[in-house]
Amino acid sequence: MFVPEFAKWLYKHRIVASNKLKIVKNVDVKNATYLNKDEIYKFENIVYKYNLTIDEKEVIVRGSYDSEPKYFDTEEYVNKN
Repeated sequence: MFVPEFAKWLYKHRIVASNKLKIVKNVDVKNATYLNKDEIYKFENIVYKYNLTIDEKEVIVRGSYDSEPKYFDTEEYVNKN
């Protein structure tokens, strides 16, 4: 649910972006820092990974379970429910 809402937010604020989002488990968020990112993002902690690219013409979404990226027209993608 987060990825479509994030794409809508980027579009609303006119932000062109390429983002890598990783959903992890078994992580103490209070102690998470850039310096210990290797420990946080180790394979067994990763639940799902997304690559999200958005610009004024297209949205590209690729998840860790997708074999092929999905391409959407930006206007159509951010205005659908």
